[in-house]
Amino acid sequence: MLTLPALYQRGGIPVAFYAVVSVAVIGLYLSFIIPIFLRLRMGDRFTPGPWTLGRRYKLLGWIAVVEIAIISVYFVLPIVPAGVPGNPDFSWTAVNYAPLAVGGVLLGVAIWWYASARRWFTGPRRTVEEQAAETPTPPPS
Repeated sequence: MLTLPALYQRGGIPVAFYAVVSVAVIGLYLSFIIPIFLRLRMGDRFTPGPWTLGRRYKLLGWIAVVEIAIISVYFVLPIVPAGVPGNPDFSWTAVNYAPLAVGGVLLGVAIWWYASARRWFTGPRRTVEEQAAETPTPPPS
């Protein structure tokens, strides 16, 4: 349904296609920013795994958060001047509906979380047991 407006082009500009791409990019970056932000919020209480940035996680985490925020703003801006509310040539067919689509999904997820999921969701379930890491023995020479 999100891509149906892409069948109509306004003045040769595929506004809906750009909006779909914007939604995809914003969703991808949001999936990156959630664990980065949660790691920053947890601070020293977090137990790092074998791959870690060490103490540099704070600087690099905040750089990533700022960069993702800037990129997300770029992708919600209007694509053409006719998509800017208040413009004399304003038309709803020129509006970048990426912020409406992303905002609608985020609002729906937030309502679902507060109405239901926060009471029963305890985190992902492990379906595979981890084996203790063993030091490999060198092959005979």
